[in-house]
Amino acid sequence: MYKPAGDVFETQLVRGGFSQNPVTVVGSIKGVDVKFTGNRVEGRFMSNGPFTMFEGRSYEVVFDLDIQVSAEIRAKRA
Repeated sequence: MYKPAGDVFETQLVRGGFSQNPVTVVGSIKGVDVKFTGNRVEGRFMSNGPFTMFEGRSYEVVFDLDIQVSAEIRAKRA
């Protein structure tokens, strides 16, 4: 997480349609209704417009990020 409000600055995405997996997305991803309860995080994460990756290449990808998350938070490795 980037800010206590739930915004994210960097994430890794895996998708069958991407020519390279995982891909790292860097930029502001807004958290909406993000809640931390015990060892869980829940909320919606959205980009502020489309991301373009691998621009100008034959495998260029353009996408918007809009996902609903309900997941367990794993502790960082020492």
